[in-house]
Amino acid sequence: MRVVADHETLPYVPLSKERKDQLAKVMRRGNKALKHMYDQVVEIANIQRKFYSRADFRDELVDAMKKGVVSSIRGIKLDAKSLEKIQAVTDIRMEILCGYTRSIEKLAYRYASAHPEMILSFQDYYDEGIIGAINAMYYYTDTDIAFMTYLYHCVRRKLAGAVNKANPLSPWSNEARKLHMLYEEGRADFNRPATFDEVAAYLGFNENERAIVQATLTETYHATSMSSKHEGSATDGDSAVFETLFSDELRPVRERLDHDQRRAIQSTVLTHFEKAVLDAFQMGDRGWQSEVAAAHINPRTGKPYSRRFTRLALDSAIAKIQKTYEEQQSKRASA
Repeated sequence: MRVVADHETLPYVPLSKERKDQLAKVMRRGNKALKHMYDQVVEIANIQRKFYSRADFRDELVDAMKKGVVSSIRGIKLDAKSLEKIQAVTDIRMEILCGYTRSIEKLAYRYASAHPEMILSFQDYYDEGIIGAINAMYYYTDTDIAFMTYLYHCVRRKLAGAVNKANPLSPWSNEARKLHMLYEEGRADFNRPATFDEVAAYLGFNENERAIVQATLTETYHATSMSSKHEGSATDGDSAVFETLFSDELRPVRERLDHDQRRAIQSTVLTHFEKAVLDAFQMGDRGWQSEVAAAHINPRTGKPYSRRFTRLALDSAIAKIQKTYEEQQSKRASA
C-alpha cells in the first residue's frame, strides 16, 4: 500500500498493452467457464437466480478450491480444466488492481469532490472503487469492449451506490439495495445490451420487485448523471437521442425502443473505437472523452487517440446506426 494525501491506495504497477491483452484474455476465458458452471448448477439444482447469484456461486467455489481439490459442488460434477481457468482469474487479481489503481483513484477523487456534503471520505470511495474493479474482473467476458471501459463502468456504478447508501435522505430500503445489486449482476450475465424486461425475467422478479428495481435505476441515473454536454462532446440533439437509445437506466421510465430500432443498433458494424466511445458516452461522466481516447491506440500513428477523435467516432457511430435503420425500413417497405 502507498499513502496519497493521507490515504492508503494500492501501489501503481504499469501494464504494457501486450500484458493488458493477456490479462483480458485470461479474464474472458475464466469468467465464461464460471458462467457456464453457474448456469449448470442453477438449472440442475433448480435454484432461482435471485436467491443464488453468480457472485454467491463464485464465493462458494473459491472457498472450496482454497480447501483443496474440488470435484463437485451442490452435487454437480465440475470440469478440472474449467476450474483451472477460473483459478487463473483469481491469481491475477492483484496485478489487475495495481495496474488500474490510478483510474480508480481518479474516480474516487471525482466523487469525493462532487459530493462534499456526504460523510464519505476519499478513502471510502477508493475502497468502494476497488470492490467495483473486482466485480469488473469477475464479470468481464466481452471481446468487443476494452477492459478499461468495462472497469470504468463497474466502478462508477459501485460509487453511485455508495453515494445513495450514505445519503440519510435516501429512499432505498435494504430490500431495494439487494434487488438493485442482483439486477446489476444479472445484467452482466448477458454479455450484451439487455432490456430491463429481459433481465427481470432472467432473475424471476415479480411485479413488486420489478417496480422496486425500476425506482432504484431511476435514482441511480439522476445521482450519477454528469452531462457530457458541458464538455462539448455532443450536440443537444445527439445527446437526447443517445440518452433514450443507449441508457439502460432510463429504459424503465422512458418510451422503450421498438423491435426495428433494437435490430438496427445490434446489426450495425462499428469499429472497436466507436464501440468504446458509445460505451463511455452513455456513462455521461465528465472527462470521458480524454479517458477513452487515452485508453485506445490510433493504428495510423501508433499513439493514443486525441480527444477530438472521440467526437468524430461518436458522429460516425450515429450515422452508421441511422443508415442501417433507414436501409432496414426501406427493405421492409418494399417487401
